[in-house]
Amino acid sequence: IDPDRLQDGDIELMCPCQHHRLLRGRRLAVAIPIERARKENLPTFLEARTYRFRGHSMSDPGQYRTKEEIEEYKKRDPIETFGKELVAEGILKQSDIELMDEAIKKEVQEAVEFADASPQPPIEVLYDNIYA
Repeated sequence: IDPDRLQDGDIELMCPCQHHRLLRGRRLAVAIPIERARKENLPTFLEARTYRFRGHSMSDPGQYRTKEEIEEYKKRDPIETFGKELVAEGILKQSDIELMDEAIKKEVQEAVEFADASPQPPIEVLYDNIYA
């Protein structure tokens, strides 16, 4: 399927062709429904399925799933699979992926340290910016 010809909600998540088409196909998976919603002024529902590899919190050991189930979902992890596709298509090198991974881990660690060092907000703002 040529991503340039996708229309009317057709979605292509992976095309085994030139790398710009691989990325464009992924963008179109979201762009087409968004454009339709804007043009027709109708609500659009985009489903993004997620899977938590760990429990809900530190007190949740996640024993309600088997190790096999978790490993099966890890094989389908979109971050991992997309990174492999980018390397396979020659868009990035594995070392680029590793550098990004380290930079992201550093950024998250810095955010955690900032949050831990910050004072607790006053109780009066507990429900600010909550709409549901």
